[in-house]
Order: sequence, then C-alpha cells, then structure tokens
Amino acid sequence: MKRRSPQKLRQPISIDLWIFYAVIVSVAAFGGSSRYDLMQVAILQPILWLLLALAVIRLRDLAGFKRLLAIVAIYIVWMVIQLIPLPFDIWSHLPGRGPIARLDLALGIEPARPISLAPARTLNALAYLPAFLAPIIAAINLGQQVTRHICFAIVGLALASSLLGLLQNMTGEFYFYAITSTGRMVGLFANTNHNAVFASLGILIAALSLTLSTDRWMRQASLGSAILIFLLAIVNGSRAGLITLAIAGIIFLFCYVAALEPSSKKKETFKFVSVPILVASATFLLITGAYFMSGRIIALDEISSEEPLADVRFIINPVSWQMLKVYFPFGSGIGSFEAAFRISEPDELLSPNYINMAHNDILQLAIEGGLVNILLWAATFSLAIFATVKAGQKLSAKKAKAFWAVFMGSLAVLLLSSAFDYPLRTPLFQALLAVAMVALVRGSLPPAASAD
Repeated sequence: MKRRSPQKLRQPISIDLWIFYAVIVSVAAFGGSSRYDLMQVAILQPILWLLLALAVIRLRDLAGFKRLLAIVAIYIVWMVIQLIPLPFDIWSHLPGRGPIARLDLALGIEPARPISLAPARTLNALAYLPAFLAPIIAAINLGQQVTRHICFAIVGLALASSLLGLLQNMTGEFYFYAITSTGRMVGLFANTNHNAVFASLGILIAALSLTLSTDRWMRQASLGSAILIFLLAIVNGSRAGLITLAIAGIIFLFCYVAALEPSSKKKETFKFVSVPILVASATFLLITGAYFMSGRIIALDEISSEEPLADVRFIINPVSWQMLKVYFPFGSGIGSFEAAFRISEPDELLSPNYINMAHNDILQLAIEGGLVNILLWAATFSLAIFATVKAGQKLSAKKAKAFWAVFMGSLAVLLLSSAFDYPLRTPLFQALLAVAMVALVRGSLPPAASAD
C-alpha cells in the first residue's frame, strides 16, 4: 500500500479558511436572535466588520459573482436612500405618511424626515451588513472549497444546535439570549421554530453530502448526523418544525436510496449501511420511547389542544397585507415594521404583548423596502434557480436528481417557515444562506472561471 507523505497529511489551514470559520463561529455564537437591542449585537457587529475588512483585503477575483454583488450593492444603496432626510412637502406626500404629517402640522412644525419611519432601526440594519456581506466575501475567497465547507458548517451547526437544545430541555440552563423561549429546545437560537427549521436544513444538506460525497467516512458521518438531528428535532416543540422535518425526512430517504445503488464494492456498501443503521436504531428506540412515555413531544400536544388559526401570526396577517398597500411602493423603511405596525394596529389587537415582526419574512421585506425589495428578492430567487440549473447540468443523472431534490426541499422549508415566522431575520440564517448562494454560483461557473 502506498503511504501518503507527511506533507499531504499536514496541509496548513489557509488564512481564507480561518476567516471563513471565524465568521461562521461568530454568527453561531452571537447571531441566533433577530432582536436589535440585545448585548450580543454590540459584540457581533464589530467582529463582523473586522472580519469583512480582512476578507476584502484577501479578495482576489470576483469573476462570476458580479450579479450577486450587484444585488447586495443595490440593497445597500436603497437603505442609505431611506435614511436621507426629505423636505416636508415631499415627505408628507409619500404613501402612509399622512397621519404623522397631520400631527406635525397640528404642532406647527414641518421637519425634514427620511423615508424610514424608524431611522435608528434602518441604521442598525445598515450596521448589520457584514452579517451577509462578510460571509459572501469570505466564501468567494475559498474558491472551489466553499461547497464542502458550507455543507460541513450547516450540518455541524445543526447537530450542535440540536444537542444544545437537548441540554437546555434537560437542565433549563445554557440559553444564549435573555429574551428566549425558556424551557424549550432553542439551541443556538432564541426561538424554537428557528431551531427546528435549521435542523431541517441540516438534514437536507446531510442528504446532499450523502449523495455527492465519494468518501465513505463522510457518507457515514452525514447519515449518522442526519438521523441524530431528526431524533432530537421531533421533540423540539415546534408545530411548523414537524412539517419541515417531514419534508426533510422524505427527501433524505430519497437521497439515501439513491446512494445505495448497486456498487462493485459490496463490502463497503454493507459497512456504509449497517453501522449507522444499528447505532441509529438503538438511539431511536431509547430517545423516542423515553419521550413518548413522558409525553414530551410538545408540538403534538399543542396541535391537538389548540386551534392553530387562533395563533397571533395568523391574526395579524390581514393587517400586514394592508400595511403593504399603505406603504407601497417606497416602503416604511428597513427594520421599521414594529413602528409602522403601531400606526396600523387595530384596537382588538391591543394587549400587554407587542408585535415586533410580521411573522412572514417575505411580506415584511415588501412592507419595509417596497418595490425595490420585491425586485431584489425576485432577482435573488432567479439567480439561485439559474445557478442551480447550471450546477445540476455538471452532475450525473443520479446526483443531479438528488441535488435538485435537496434544493427544492430547502426552498420549500425556507418559504414555508418564512410564511409563518421570521428565521431570515437572524444573522445566523442570513450568513449561511449568503454562503449557500456563493456555493451555488461557484458551482454554476465554467471550469476556468471557477478554478481556485
């Protein structure tokens, strides 16, 4: 047997890889909440700005990424425009500004105001730009390695978040954020639903790694990780999470069957199948049996004991759609939903609790950013579809089917969860999706352009 040289075994980790994982670890540690007023924000923002500067210094080639960066640049410019004070005569005629303009006139003042109804929130959103810009630049610098590392990051963090959630559920401790779902399995996040959605994405990416990887150890690790994540996620307590887990589970089984097609190395195939399955079966019996006996699958209890449509996220949905009409086409300002909602909030929704999110990511993007945000979202979606088609054409028929299944499953999970919640408002989701976009674009490039 030919021995590998020590040089091949001890390849130094590149600076670009250090920067990439520094970004990922930072957003994992401090970016699991969507709130702007937490202590973690004051820690995360300067770290990300520093890492962005380091990534930009290391930037060598943007070939193939101009469309993606153009979308980001337009979004930045639009946020800046929303912060520019406008003369009162112009501002008062913008859609949705009538009530405030009438109060100003009643007070005898005509101040210049920006488009944003909450400039401080828009400024905070501008300060949070590195949450998706730093990962994009760091991922571009990785070259062809980006796909492998984003898969490793998502699956690894999903597993870590699920295990942390189990620890939280068992001890009532180890929560990262002051405002969180105490007593629930939130993991790296502040919200149970976000952790469940992230677990579903981890299973889907593990399915992709299972199908595309040629390394037996990596395939076994992907299979074992996915099963463990699934077992922990079913007791998460998220009703929406049960639906996204069902989607992820079906697609994972499809990819698993594809990975078991006849092989000349039957012994390796047996090892690949048997070892993780035996471990997973024992783990499944222990965990699910214990939880069913103790009645701790919270989401099933909530589905059977509550009326889902009575949830506040469904109640505020008509108000949010009305807000879209009121502030279209300029929007209420990035990050201003909470302030804008107070103007439109009907009397019957007044309570000691407050609404700070639309619980619909896409609708909130449209409310806050108006027509520009809608067009940017459409451009990003189109770019993702185009890149996926191009990348899929480079794969064999079997792998292409699995690749498309994972992409469509991930899209379904994100759209479904974003229709009833706000996972994309967390820096951790933003960062990982930004890297995933880079990986898709990198995979769609011709060999010469995509080379390191």
